[in-house]
Amino acid sequence: MYHYKPFLTLLCCTVLLLSSVLAFSQTKVELENINEKLEKVYTTDQLTRKELNEAQKTYGYGSKEFNEKLNAMNVQDSINRGIALNILDRFGWLDKTLLSDKASKAFFYTIQHADLETQIKYKHFVGGAFRSGQISNHEYAIFQDRLNVRLGKNQLFGSQTAFDNIGNSYLYPVDNIDSIHRRRGQIGLQELDLQLKESNIKYDFPQSNSPIYDITLIGHFWNTSNIGVANISVWHGEKLIGKSDSNGFLFSKYSFFDKDEITLTFKQLDKTVGQQQIKKGKDFYELYIQIKQ
Repeated sequence: MYHYKPFLTLLCCTVLLLSSVLAFSQTKVELENINEKLEKVYTTDQLTRKELNEAQKTYGYGSKEFNEKLNAMNVQDSINRGIALNILDRFGWLDKTLLSDKASKAFFYTIQHADLETQIKYKHFVGGAFRSGQISNHEYAIFQDRLNVRLGKNQLFGSQTAFDNIGNSYLYPVDNIDSIHRRRGQIGLQELDLQLKESNIKYDFPQSNSPIYDITLIGHFWNTSNIGVANISVWHGEKLIGKSDSNGFLFSKYSFFDKDEITLTFKQLDKTVGQQQIKKGKDFYELYIQIKQ
């Protein structure tokens, strides 16, 4: 499990500014061209997300209008990656003194909104940008949370929430939840309770009756009409782990009991409606089961 280490405000002076090569080798016109391209990347990145949020508020998650904006955002993200990452590969992470405010943000938000493979490939660039002061503690923390969640690891700062296909909103599991307020305060994030309230998040971090557990299970159970199905029970052998609630959602903790792999069985009353194997190595698993009814 990933454990939090406090951010350092000052690091060793051996950190290099990756933009120095560009500063001496590129003309003013070429730099202006790069700046213009990166400004457009940042502007379109933010605009497509604003439009997606507006579609969700107006028409609802999963609506036709929402899906159209989601597809448009994904297409634009692909275009932006082609532009920004090509510049990054050629010149490194340009110092923010060489670029406009918008352009200097383009590298970070392109990687932040990229697919997992791209985030893993470029995470060392993000780390270097943090150490050299090109991005803030806040931005670096959000990147770490998103990468952790995508790898099935607990987040450190509670910045990552999600909506499922049946309208449930939830906070992804957090490492050492008792110290979350101190960690968020150190990087300038608002209190977690305020974030969840403003984002209309239904489900907070799950509690456990046992101090010993290995995994958090996040279950999503819906029917062919895309409506949540209640009382789908999750079993490990003869042990009942939990049941989906009236929204078709389950948030529960469980232990592998010294096993490296276990098989979960999903039941509706006494009828088995699915199974899934899970292995150690992750902090949480998401379970997606459509019930045929």
